[in-house]
Amino acid sequence: MEKILYFDNGKIKENTNYNNSKILMNGSVYFNPEELTTEDVVWLSLDYDAIRFSDEDEYIEELHAIIVDKRYRAKLSPKALIGLIEDDDDKCDYDDDECDGELADPVPDMLFDTEYKEYERLGDILTDKNADQAYLCYENAAFLCPIEAERQRIAEKIAVLKAKHTVRVKEVSFIILSHNEKYMTQKCLESIWNRCAKGSYEIVIVDNASTDGSAEWLQKCRYPINLFLSDKNSGFAGGCNKGISLAKQENDVFCLNNDTRLSHNSLFWLRMALYEHKNIGMTGAVSNYGRPEIRHECSFASPDDYVAYGNSINVISERAFEEKSFVSGFAMLMKREALERAGVFDEAFNPGYFEDDDICIRFRKSGYTIGIVHNSFIYHAGSQSFIKNKEVEALIESHYYLYLKKWGLAKEKMGITKEELEILKKIKSENSKDAAIRILEMNCGTGDFLARLSHEFPKAEVVGVERDKVAIDNALSSATVLSYEDFEENPENFDYIIRR
Repeated sequence: MEKILYFDNGKIKENTNYNNSKILMNGSVYFNPEELTTEDVVWLSLDYDAIRFSDEDEYIEELHAIIVDKRYRAKLSPKALIGLIEDDDDKCDYDDDECDGELADPVPDMLFDTEYKEYERLGDILTDKNADQAYLCYENAAFLCPIEAERQRIAEKIAVLKAKHTVRVKEVSFIILSHNEKYMTQKCLESIWNRCAKGSYEIVIVDNASTDGSAEWLQKCRYPINLFLSDKNSGFAGGCNKGISLAKQENDVFCLNNDTRLSHNSLFWLRMALYEHKNIGMTGAVSNYGRPEIRHECSFASPDDYVAYGNSINVISERAFEEKSFVSGFAMLMKREALERAGVFDEAFNPGYFEDDDICIRFRKSGYTIGIVHNSFIYHAGSQSFIKNKEVEALIESHYYLYLKKWGLAKEKMGITKEELEILKKIKSENSKDAAIRILEMNCGTGDFLARLSHEFPKAEVVGVERDKVAIDNALSSATVLSYEDFEENPENFDYIIRR
């Protein structure tokens, strides 16, 4: 006899009448009915759907671990998430035997068959303007090109470019930390393999004492990685620093969370922005999760849908780079020479929180511009498990005071608020992007919103005033931030006055 578990006002009940319950799964048991927790019931009850348990079905512990992950639960309904696991062709990766054998060649996500020609043409345009970016375009064109003869022709263009110009582009070292998230790590590696040009990168993974079989899988996985197995959890800063020390010392460094999936051209456009100017030292991606200024308000049924959304975002765009006070640590590409000047992560912030803010300030104080790239979208599952954890709240508070003592720059003086983004929507609804409007923001902090306004309205005059001397001293190079003492303009001369 099968058990049909259904949910009524958050309470789990049994029913043998199939007509009264919607059968959610057809086969494998992902929830052991005797081990359901109150938390499981609350989440599952959001769908008010039934879960079928059969005595003949096998309880799959690995897949159960995926389903109970709070990061996926925060984004997907029970039906969507369980359906995703059932339909996932790659769930066989949990079989150790699947680690053996030859790895298939990358399968890039071409938006159309001749997409490579768009990047080849862009490379032609950039050849005498920016040889570094021209090289990246040709490299990407060759990666996307499905025709061997065409790839050879593009290779010849690269040879000519290098003979005529100095190309300073470096390969990229992915630095990825692993800790008890085997499935996510697998999907992250798969996305790198299929969406980045072979020969342009290496992958360094530091496993922070996983206990879920991640370390064993990583030792056998077919993807080419440089693996370090730590006997302790060395935290984000410590783990990243270890990975950086193991990476090729001439490479640029890309710190990437393992709960991410690259979209088409994610890395390419981060590199294009990094080499737009010699003073750009760090670039970061936009995502579905994170701080307001990088987050796209989008919601889909599965991670694959987020990746497909990213494919539509990561296309040729004008003025994709936007200067910021900080770049989120989930996807942080750093130019090698800038990293050497600014220094690696401060391990005083272990196990986590504010180490990314700290290194961003050091990059900027070392003379480098940092920012986000609007046409580089990366899916991020994102952490949901710490919201009500008092120990983590205390850790965040202590690390914030450590950061504040070190730099004296209050966090509310940086970044963009949700309220400012609502104001931006209003201004965009009332003006074209070419409008020559005048905008003033009072108490503008370091000028992150000013930079966003200038990015959205390149012909606008955007000015900010601020009282905090530390914020003024740390103002963005692309923002006009004045002290109240130096501001002599009549506020009535502006089309919009914003008070932060």
